[in-house]
Amino acid sequence: MVCKVPCGTGADYQVREEKLKIPKYVGYTLIPVGIINIVIGIVTLVYLTSYKYPLPTGYQIWTGILAIVIGVFGVQLGSTSENMKQDVSPEFRKKFFAFFWSSNTVNWLATQGFGYAIASTVICEVSGCSDKNDLLVALHAITIALTLIICIGGWMGQYFFYKFRKTYGILSDKEIQQLSTSQMMQKS
Repeated sequence: MVCKVPCGTGADYQVREEKLKIPKYVGYTLIPVGIINIVIGIVTLVYLTSYKYPLPTGYQIWTGILAIVIGVFGVQLGSTSENMKQDVSPEFRKKFFAFFWSSNTVNWLATQGFGYAIASTVICEVSGCSDKNDLLVALHAITIALTLIICIGGWMGQYFFYKFRKTYGILSDKEIQQLSTSQMMQKS
């Protein structure tokens, strides 16, 4: 593990504990946003009478489901009961990587969902999508905001990984080799 101060000291422990709030807050934000997005997707499909791509794709539902997934992983990671004064366990590493990879997946799909939301709003506004067109335009406009929040949550998950992985002792193979080499040189 790489620590800026001797591992297990108060300063290192406090940084580890404090930074776990980031995935927890991301999770607590994305779970309700995902639920709202799913409901909007269902309502949109119910009121849709004229099918024009990208409207019938159900993108709000899929984006909402993935937001809930990243939210659950974030809350699990942020609520860990592990002793941060010691090296992290393999279980913590699994949670760390689950949060990171779900963030990557969510970013990929949420970015597409953001584009679909904009396209759907424009299509409904210009050509009309239904006899309840004003409702659909409003729902798609709300989806734009929700999907942007989901994108920001995914970016925060990626930021958390790249910024704090060394704080939790999660190193690449090259970094492990460099650390081993420098430790061997110090012993000689």
